[in-house]
This record gives sequence, C-alpha cells and structure tokens, in this order.
Amino acid sequence: MTTTDLTFTILNFALGGSLFFLAVTVLRDNFGDQLNRVSGALFFFSGLALVFWALGSVIKQNPNTLDPFEKSFLYNLRYLWELVFPTLALFALLFPINRLATLRKRITKYLLYAPYLIHFVTLAILHNADSLLEALQVEDSSGLMGGALEKISYYAQLLLLRVHILMDSQDQLFSIINLSYAVVATLLLVQGLKRTTNVSYREQALAITIGIAVPVLIYVSVFVSDLVLGLNLSPTLRVSAMTVALSVFVVSFFVAILQKRFLNLGLAVRQSVVYTISTGALVGAYILVTSAVQEWIETLTAGEGAALHIAFVILALIFFQPINSQIDEYIQKLFLRSRSDHRNVIESVSRRLISVFEPTALRTLIEEELKTTLLVNEVSFGLYDDRLEEYVLEASNESQRDFVIDRSDKYLGAIGLLDEPTFVEDLSPYETGSELADERSKRDIRLVIPLRDADRLLGFIALSGKAGGGRYSAEEMNLLAVLSNQFVTSLTNSRLYAESLEKQRMEEDLAMARQIQIELLPRKIPRQDGYEIAAHSTPARVVGGDFYDFIPIGDGKIGIVIADASGKGMPAALLIAQIQAMLRSELNNHSNIKRALENVNNQLSRSTSSEKFVTLFIGVFDPDKGVFDYSNAGHNYPALVRADGRCEFLETGGLLVGVFKGAKYDSASVKLEPNDFIFLYTDGVSETMNAESEEFGERRLHELLVESRSMDPQELLDHTLKTLLKFGKSGPLDDDRTMIALRANHRQNS
Repeated sequence: MTTTDLTFTILNFALGGSLFFLAVTVLRDNFGDQLNRVSGALFFFSGLALVFWALGSVIKQNPNTLDPFEKSFLYNLRYLWELVFPTLALFALLFPINRLATLRKRITKYLLYAPYLIHFVTLAILHNADSLLEALQVEDSSGLMGGALEKISYYAQLLLLRVHILMDSQDQLFSIINLSYAVVATLLLVQGLKRTTNVSYREQALAITIGIAVPVLIYVSVFVSDLVLGLNLSPTLRVSAMTVALSVFVVSFFVAILQKRFLNLGLAVRQSVVYTISTGALVGAYILVTSAVQEWIETLTAGEGAALHIAFVILALIFFQPINSQIDEYIQKLFLRSRSDHRNVIESVSRRLISVFEPTALRTLIEEELKTTLLVNEVSFGLYDDRLEEYVLEASNESQRDFVIDRSDKYLGAIGLLDEPTFVEDLSPYETGSELADERSKRDIRLVIPLRDADRLLGFIALSGKAGGGRYSAEEMNLLAVLSNQFVTSLTNSRLYAESLEKQRMEEDLAMARQIQIELLPRKIPRQDGYEIAAHSTPARVVGGDFYDFIPIGDGKIGIVIADASGKGMPAALLIAQIQAMLRSELNNHSNIKRALENVNNQLSRSTSSEKFVTLFIGVFDPDKGVFDYSNAGHNYPALVRADGRCEFLETGGLLVGVFKGAKYDSASVKLEPNDFIFLYTDGVSETMNAESEEFGERRLHELLVESRSMDPQELLDHTLKTLLKFGKSGPLDDDRTMIALRANHRQNS
C-alpha cells in the first residue's frame, strides 16, 4: 500500500467514525423527532461508505483473500452505503422546509427506497448465479410433469440470464439513479434556503446546503468524467475524490451543529466527545495498570500468582464503574447544564435586560433571542397600551397592522387565566365569536405565553411555528416560561423607570416654570408719595399661573396687574410671560385699559387654544388725583375698603382673556380717599381649605379686611397670611396665594 493509499484509508476510517459518532449522538438526543432520525440515518450511511472504502483498500492488499471475498454474499453489503442517496433526498424534503407534512400517506416517502430494495433483493438472489442456474436444470423431462417442469425451468433460466446480464451494468445504472437523487436533493435544499426567512435558521441551512452541494458537485464531476466522457478514472482517484467530498460534508455538519445550533446538538456533541475521550483514557489506564500489576505479581511470585492477579482484576473491575460514573457526572455538570445550554441563554438574556429600559428595545431583544435560540418564525407582542387604555397585538411584520383587542373578548379573558406557555389548541373552546381568535388564526400563532405581574395581566407573547416546522419541546417550554418572567420584570422596571423619568422631567419643568414665574414678578415694590403698596406671592407645590406686575406709565401713574393663568407648570409660565409682554406693550403705548384688554384678548385668542385663558384684573392709579381706573376680566373681585369700614367690589370688565376673539371689555373708575385701600387677590386665598374641606371663603376675607383696615399694606398682608395659615390644613398649598394691597395716603392736587 502506497503512502497516499494509506493516508486516504486512515482518513476514511476517521471520517467514517466521526459520522457514526454523529449518527449515534443525533439518534440518542431525540429519537422521536423525524428530522433527528433522518439526519442520523444520513450520517450512518455516509459513514458506512467511508468505512467500506477503507476496508476495501485493506482487503485488496492480500490477493488470497480478495477473490473469495468478492464471491461471498458479504461483498454485496458494500452497496448498503448507496442508501445515503434516498436518505439525502428524504432529508431535503424535511429541511429546511418540511414538505413531508403535506403528504396524505406517510408510507409515500418510503417509495424513495424502492429501487434500492429491489437492487438488494436481486443481489441476494444472484450473488451465486452459476449455482442457481445449475439447480434449475431438469434431469428427467419424461412424462407430462417432466415436460412442464422443463418448460418452467427454461423460462426461469432465461429470465435469470437476462437479469444477470442486466446486473452486469448495475454500477452504471445505479450511478445514474444516485446522481438523480443527489441533484434533486440539492435543488430542494437550495429552494428551501431561498424560502427561509429566519436569520439563524438560514445560517444553518446555508452551512448544510454548502456541505451537501459541494460533495454532490464532486460526485457529478466523477460521474461525468468516468461514465460519460469515458476517462476511466482509477479507483484510487474516485475514492480520493469522494473522500474529499465527504470531508466537506462532515465539516459542514459539525459547523452547523457546533456554531449554528443545528438540531440543538452543539452541547450534546461536545459532551459526547469529552465523554468518549475520558472513557477511552480510563480504559487505557485500566489496561496499563492491570498489565503492570500482572508483571509485578509474576516477578514477585515467580509465575505462581495467577489467583492474585485474578483477584486484582476483579477488584479493578469493581472500582472501574464508580470511577466512570464520577467522570460522567462531572461532565454532566461541566457541559450539560441544561438542554441546548438554556441556562446560558437565560443568563445572557438577564444580563442584557438589566441595562434596557425602553419598551421597544425590550421587545426587540426578546424577539431576536426567540428567533435565534428557538428558531421561531414570527413573534408578536400583545401588551396593554396606557394611551389607548386597551390591549394591542402589535404587528410582527410589514404586512400586518396593530390589532386593538376588545377587553371583553373572551379569548383574551382565557389568556388572562393562564400561568404558563400554552398551545392554542388548548384555547379552542374560547374561539367562537372572538375577534382576537380570528386574528390569531390569520397570523398562524401556535403558542401563547401570558405576561402577568402580581395582580394583573400585562399582556402576552404570541409565537408562530418554528422554522422548518419543528415542534416546541418540553425544555423549550420551560425556557419560554423563564424568559417570560424575566420580560415581565423588565417591563415593570421599564414602566417604573419611565415614571421616574417623567417625574424628573416634571420636576425640572416645574423648577424652570417656577424660575420663570419668579423672574416675571417685580424685583421691587414701587415707592411714591400718595400711596403705599405691598405684594406677596406664595407658590404652591405645583406651579400655578398666578402673577402680578407693576407697570410705570408716566405722569406718576402706576399700572397694577394681577392674574391667574390656566394650567400648571411650563405652559402656564409661558402664557404668563406672553400676557405680561403684551400688557406692558399696550400700556407703554398709552392704550387705555379697555383697549389694552381687547387687544391682548384678540392676540391671545389667535395664538393659543381655547383651553388656555387668563383671569385678569388691571388697574391704573393716578396718585395726584386719587383716581383708580380698572377693568376686571373674569378675576376675583378686588375689595375696596373705605376708611370708615364700608366695602365695595370692583366688578366692571368682561369675559376671561383668550377665550372669545373680539370680546369687548368695559372699564370703570373709583376715587380713593386718604386711608382707603384696595385688596387684590387670586383664588388661592379665598379657596384655602381647612382639615374639614371647608373654604376660607370671600365672606371671612372681607370681614378680615374690614377689621384690619387700619393696618398699613404690609401689615395687612402679613396678618392675612397668618390667619390663612391658622385656618388652613397643614402641608403644601394646593394653589398659589397672591395678594396686593394698595393704600391711598394723600393727594397733592385735588
């Protein structure tokens, strides 16, 4: 045997052994799965071809054994390897697209093996054709029976001879059949690869298609060169070419299994390899130890220690099994933490979920993991939408639309009762009259996973079938249950995180609004002969729309504005800033009060929605004349308290500012005598609530003002605040409190 022949023989034995190893691993992992059985058969028959070629190389080295072997029935067993071709076709019908599911009769698929079954039966009959022909000879043809037997014998021999002649060309005939099967299988694989959409499953299919297409291409090349072109390739060259082809086949399947998770066998293969090596090492150690002990015993006992040696062998056998079991248990812990290494999947998902708080990113992460790990075709999420206040089954691809689920749908109610992943067949009693069930049918949803927190249904995950038509195993159902619990926790954390962000945003918004509100208030109180003014504004916990302003007009006149804008936070603060700017512009342009309010109202009506409005009181005091001109646009009536205790209310004006475009406003004037004062306030003052939910009210306020009329403006405001504090409930204010007190002192001109 040449070095080249020896190399290919060793390589064939090694590759054949690898394929036998794969076959055993696949079948032992999940014999009940059809794809596992077909894959195991494909590996076995492929390995058989390599081993037969290697054995043929060894037997040919001894001519004395070659001729008897070729005449024996065992020689014809070499054709068993050809079963790889119908098995390959059957594999292509199962993977990556399961076409066998459409067959009405299961037995139909076995017709692929019919030509080979006929071939084997014929070989069994004709393996010793000469003896059979001799047995069919009729020695005595006399009589009626003899003549009939002779005729039967003649036709039988004729048929046998024709079949024998036909079998002389069996290699060429079955080469054509094998080629046909291989080409058809390759085309089916390529077609299935094009139809595969799942990314991970497509990677599997691509690796396997390449691993099968390359050997088929090499086989076609050998066939065309040898039988069509008549190049008469040497047996060594043919075997070498097929060895290379099957090497590609073996490598591609190992890549698909170990890297692309084909059949979820990566972990099982790694474990089996380590277990085989460790067991082999243990057996080798056992043999070496027993041999060494035998030599030592023979040396020690001068060849008389047979009984002692037998005792040691028995003792070693007793300890062999426990040691082997310990090794197996260690390997189980090291490699087989869970089927398909699901614990690693769970740990990986957990680590990634910790850093994801955006709901869309969470859904994407879970969807990609399910499509990658379990090869799910489509993943849909049915989650509660806070904005719609309904459950929504989201679209899983571009051809679908979000489906809003009626909360009274009984199919949704049934999902709410689940506590584990459930096949849709178990929910069939709830399908009648359910729009959700109809949508489930359209999307071909096969499995529903409820998403529940402690007390309510957050939604559910809906899974379609798996790529290639695979089924969800018990281990995968457990994995789905764990992942769904993790997803629920992450959804809850996401909601809490969103709420905290919203709270933080609102706090920042309120802080900015408060800053704007403070900056809009006058930095100092006007001081001038003829009047005294004091002002106070207490902000509530939630920033409201209270503001006041003092606007110097000229000729010693002072404009006084107090207002309460609708809304809270930043919108109210911006509305205040807008109104203040417009009012200052109007008064500085010497517009009268009536015209100023009408212009501000029209401008605000055009630029804002009807939900944004302002109650506003504006007055202009002329200290020289003691005249106070005013207009009240829907604001709390300021109180004019005379020095003698009489109380009047400044009501003249019109509607709220910003509601009706074109609204008209009236104005009025009052004359202030020395020690008369005007008290302006917002509703946060009169609507102060006590612990019994009773308002302070305008009556109490007016009585307080009359009783305190002798106080100067600042003392009056301080006294009012203390009274409100004593009356009101403890805790932060519900609304801003803003007050202005204007007291007339004396007039320079009458």
